[in-house]
Amino acid sequence: MFIGLTASKLVTRSSCTDVKMVLVMHRLSYIKAGKVLLQKIPINNMLLKTASAVDPSARGHSETIRLHKNLLELVKNNLSEEEVIKFLQEIYQYQLDPTLPHFNSNTRIDN
Repeated sequence: MFIGLTASKLVTRSSCTDVKMVLVMHRLSYIKAGKVLLQKIPINNMLLKTASAVDPSARGHSETIRLHKNLLELVKNNLSEEEVIKFLQEIYQYQLDPTLPHFNSNTRIDN
């Protein structure tokens, strides 16, 4: 959960239990709000559903390959034949390449 650099410093330096309690309550409210949103506004967009297969923690699962192929079907009209072939090659390389580092949920992938 992102709270900003200044707020993060204040929370980590604070010895007040109320500050930490507010942070816990804040985090729980985000989770609860997300669950309610998913119930009330389900994600019916197939492109968004299949894009979740790009998550590094999903690598190596058979369902991930199926979702990647489904993603290709959704965007195929925007790709040349060479790009479609390259995409298929990259799907299998991504799934099967033993040299890729193992996913660690504590590591940021946007750096």
